[in-house]
Amino acid sequence: MNKLVRNFWQIPWKLKQAFVIALCFPMAGLLLDLVIGRNSVWIPQFPYNLIIFLLFIASIGLIFFFYKKSQLVQFLSSIPATISSITIFIGVLLLMGLIPQHPESSPFAIQLRLNDILHSGIFLFSLIYLLIILTFTIFTRIYPFRWRNMGFLLNHIGLLIILGGATMDSSDLYRLKMVCGYNTPIWYGTNQDGKQYKLPFAVELKKFHIDYYDPELVLIDRESNEAVKTKVKPDAYIKKGKTIKFDDKIKVTIDTFYRHAFESKKIFLPAERPGNTQAVKVRVYETESKKTVKGWVSAGSFIQYPHRIKLKHYDLGLAPPKPKKYSSEFKLYEPDQEPRTITLVVNKPVRSMGWKLYQVSYDTRKGKWSEYTVIEAVKDPWLPLVYIGFFMLLAGVFLLTWQSANWNRNG
Repeated sequence: MNKLVRNFWQIPWKLKQAFVIALCFPMAGLLLDLVIGRNSVWIPQFPYNLIIFLLFIASIGLIFFFYKKSQLVQFLSSIPATISSITIFIGVLLLMGLIPQHPESSPFAIQLRLNDILHSGIFLFSLIYLLIILTFTIFTRIYPFRWRNMGFLLNHIGLLIILGGATMDSSDLYRLKMVCGYNTPIWYGTNQDGKQYKLPFAVELKKFHIDYYDPELVLIDRESNEAVKTKVKPDAYIKKGKTIKFDDKIKVTIDTFYRHAFESKKIFLPAERPGNTQAVKVRVYETESKKTVKGWVSAGSFIQYPHRIKLKHYDLGLAPPKPKKYSSEFKLYEPDQEPRTITLVVNKPVRSMGWKLYQVSYDTRKGKWSEYTVIEAVKDPWLPLVYIGFFMLLAGVFLLTWQSANWNRNG
């Protein structure tokens, strides 16, 4: 038995030994998760995370230059170590995709922190081992330096910057939700855990605007209260004078269409005030019963109930309005500056004092009459460094491709 163990761990280590060593790191992270419970693995904030990262690289550089001929250092910069570290790290990433990453997972996943892998010891330790292997590999090509290694170095240093920057970013990244009501300055936001943070600026909601797509007629199952999938010709969008056919069994003709209406004595009248709704007067012909029914259908609102027309098998109704585009106008207050007006549109953030402000939501129940809007304040100081890493990675790929083409031409 002892002889078998000695043979297995006999130097130089190959792929089998490399995988066993690589697996020890996530297992150590798992033990750490079991010890600390549901608390996240702590990563220090700037500037301490940067200092630790630089000391990490410097330490590996010193170990390499003083012990580069040792069996351990040669293994840590070898192909088996690289393959195993990358494979284990990718396996951890696959776990993140396969296991739901939210607090309401199974008790087993919660106990092992598998429902929050990104902030677990399993992820951190796997990443640390990959960074160790990557850094040793980089130093093998830095000294002695040769220009032909430039593509390789750009590739690997770029990857090191991306992984290191993303790790440090996890402690300095802020995503804060700000619920902004009309004419009330808001200077704070809350994270996903409900913790409140003070911001260096304030915003005050002045206007909210929303555009909707044209409404659609739908057939609704009376038991499930859900829309029925049918073949519609030409389509279900509303337009005055248009005829819509559902499965060639129900023909609907649009007589009147109001984008803003209120019900009055079982009919709808045009009116634009809080709580109005889209309303359509239609004529419905059913081929099965050969009868024509007239009436109003509406989508309803937070004040008005939706109106439907009862047919033989289904109800004819109007689908809830779908937002096409919405935006908010704010007054932005920054220290020692005059207030300025900004407009937030979805996917078009506005910058302020190192933060990005995104329009993310509103009171969907009240729609265009929403009394508040929700924005997200994001501070991501390490993102530029990650972008630099991506550019270096791409430059390395192009350089390696160019070198390969030259080598092929020169035989």
